[in-house]
Amino acid sequence: MARTKTVTPASTTTGATLPPPGSEKHLYLVDLSGYVFRAYHAIGSSKGEPTHAVMGTVNMLQKVVTGRRPHFFAVAMDSKGKTFRHELDERYKAQRPEPPADLSQQMRRCEEIVRAYNIPVYQVDGMEADDLIASVTKRALEAGIGVVIVSSDKDLMQLVHDDDERVVLWDSMRDKVFGPREVEEKWGVTPSHLHDLLALVGDTSDNIPGVPGVGPKTAADLLATHGTLEGVYANIASITKAKLKESLVTHEADARLSYQLVALRDDVPVAWDLAHLRYGEPDVAELQRLFTELEFTRLLEQWKVSTPVVRELATITTREQLLALAEEAKASNVLGIDLELTRPDAFQADIVGLSLSTSPGRGAYVPLSHRYLGVPKQLTFADIAELLGPVLASGDVTKVGHDLKSIELVLVRRGLPLAGPRFDTMLAGYILDPEASTALADDAQRELGAALPVFGARAPTAPKPKGPALEFDELEIERATPFAAAKAETVTALRARFQPRLESEGLGPLFRDVEMPLSTVLLEMERTGVLVDIAQLGVIGKRVDEELTLLESKAKTLAGRDFSIRSRDQLETILFDELELPVLKRTPKGGRSTDASVLDELAEQHELPRVINEYREIDKLKGTYIVARPELAEHPDPHGARPRDSQRVRGASGARDSLRRLFAGGAALARASLRRPEAARGVSLRGGRPRADGRAHLRRGSGSGDEGDAQPREDHQLRRDLRDGGRGARQADRSYTRGSGAVHRCLLRTLRWRSHVHGRDGREGASGGGGPHAPRASSLSPELALGEPWPAHGGRTHRQEHADSGNGRGPDEARDATARSADAGSPSATARREDAPDRARRARVRGPGRARGGGR
Repeated sequence: MARTKTVTPASTTTGATLPPPGSEKHLYLVDLSGYVFRAYHAIGSSKGEPTHAVMGTVNMLQKVVTGRRPHFFAVAMDSKGKTFRHELDERYKAQRPEPPADLSQQMRRCEEIVRAYNIPVYQVDGMEADDLIASVTKRALEAGIGVVIVSSDKDLMQLVHDDDERVVLWDSMRDKVFGPREVEEKWGVTPSHLHDLLALVGDTSDNIPGVPGVGPKTAADLLATHGTLEGVYANIASITKAKLKESLVTHEADARLSYQLVALRDDVPVAWDLAHLRYGEPDVAELQRLFTELEFTRLLEQWKVSTPVVRELATITTREQLLALAEEAKASNVLGIDLELTRPDAFQADIVGLSLSTSPGRGAYVPLSHRYLGVPKQLTFADIAELLGPVLASGDVTKVGHDLKSIELVLVRRGLPLAGPRFDTMLAGYILDPEASTALADDAQRELGAALPVFGARAPTAPKPKGPALEFDELEIERATPFAAAKAETVTALRARFQPRLESEGLGPLFRDVEMPLSTVLLEMERTGVLVDIAQLGVIGKRVDEELTLLESKAKTLAGRDFSIRSRDQLETILFDELELPVLKRTPKGGRSTDASVLDELAEQHELPRVINEYREIDKLKGTYIVARPELAEHPDPHGARPRDSQRVRGASGARDSLRRLFAGGAALARASLRRPEAARGVSLRGGRPRADGRAHLRRGSGSGDEGDAQPREDHQLRRDLRDGGRGARQADRSYTRGSGAVHRCLLRTLRWRSHVHGRDGREGASGGGGPHAPRASSLSPELALGEPWPAHGGRTHRQEHADSGNGRGPDEARDATARSADAGSPSATARREDAPDRARRARVRGPGRARGGGR
């Protein structure tokens, strides 16, 4: 009888951990072939040269290099031909089809990138990566070096030791570390017995037979009793389960063959040189070349080296200096401008100072309101308006800024509007590379190879300063100048780089005739805001809460147990483990996706996914609009004409973002119709849920208590809105062949009355053919100014139109009002007039400082 071996629990009592970053006593070994294969199947495919598996693998390498800072580092790769396992069993991996051509192509790319990182590569003919890792691990342990195997392969868990953590397995995608305790928890046996368990269970992916009917739990039970595979067969007569015993006896040869197939060879001759395994510096030039070919824009940014930039920066504290700079701007016909503000919200901010530049390489800072003991005399905003105002209003001088709309919003509130040609480097950068960051510092690094000093930024290794952070207006002017003046200099340098690129890539008309004029329209929308019935939103909020409660209860009933409806992990367990619904898609980290598209498909098989989707839609509507909008009500602006019923913004940045999306929607729709017409045609609302929210913005003069006709009115209005918006998008699509100006005119007509845009000063527009909403010709490109006129309103006066917009009525319904005037004397109409003073209070909600993220 063969000797049996008792399975004892692992000695560790706490979870396995990775060694400290930069540990000189550990070698990181990466199963590169396994990671490429895993990334290939986990991440969706791409167009052009396939790069999705390459990107996943590079992200893994970056995580190891930057996060763990390995002292010793190597990767192992499978050989290209057959291995010794094919000689043991011709069935080994025989069921696998030939690898797809794009997988082989990406494997070669990954090897190029690994070598560019200067990471040693182990690859031996006839051997798999697992055997090379086992052999290198053995040599490392003999040299007193611990090993971190970067992989999730169960076969490699055999290399973990029962009683120590000298070898651990790290699944970097899930950030899970497997030591002896984790291996035992996963398989029910210690690492030293995993070899026996895998032989009994087999592996369908590698066509390793094992013993039919023996799964991980049965195998663990057998090994707990008999110790090893040899012990199981030595004591086969003691097994009481007839079917299990029969299967073990019948397939004994397969079990013993499987034992050889799953074994990891640790005697492969491998080069062992610790000096060669010490990780140094990557070949930056080669990485840049590869990432450029693969169009890995974000990765390319990380490897761009900052070059020293010579900037001539000055501080302006006298009128004479400011006047001289104004003359330079007139001579160069360029003025770069940036603002230092007390807060990011353009409606609440005060100006600390202005940054100005007339050419690349030169910048100046004009402090206005720095406050600290001993601060020198500073210019006033009146000096700025007197000496710089003519330049800002000049039709010959191009005003350049990063997020110029936000800059102009602040200046207009102080009575200093911009006129003439404009160039927004944030919009230009976005058009040239929509996927890249639009932050000014990122643009400077990416396009100019220059680091932009950022106030308040500190090195990752620098200690956190004690005490409250210093505000910019508390900074000495001499120290503030390098931060502020460099911004204006950078925007003029970016303009010099972006402008020829826009023209050479055929994007000049899109930038000049759509993006920049549309930025002016969005500026007017943000200044004017939209009318929101706060009381009505409260009523809608209560209805939404009730519906969410009902949906949550229904979801728990369908699931058969209580669970957190917002927990992705709990939902994943219920859908795929308990209800056994099919897994349709994986997340980038390998989890089972529960996103809206997956739930839509699963809803055909079970009702729970449909209920979850419905709950998510309504919950998002509540958080993004119903709760966020009332928090945006503002008090009157101290620097400009504002309605008397305005209230101060109390919302956080997240609330402002919700309104930013509202204002940016028109721009995105026009942009989509130019870049991808089908995107604009595909605009839709899921289940019509936003109707109630839309009523709070666009309802027709009915008070919050008029519930009798609420639903017809809100349905009618939202359907009209969606119909007109979709029609505008389709018209924009058809108009593109006639020039981008036609697209812009169509978009303006689509957005015109729904946004309740008034004149620049917040009052009625002057009478004339354009009406109160028509933009002045000076604010649009010549092509737009000469376009078709804005339609009149059927002979109605502008005061009537203004009153209609205050009641939430559009031009179409305003014309219909005449037909209903005969009923004005009816008792119900009289009652409605008498109730008007008691109707829901309305507040003006202002737009955010920016219509798109990325910021300055």
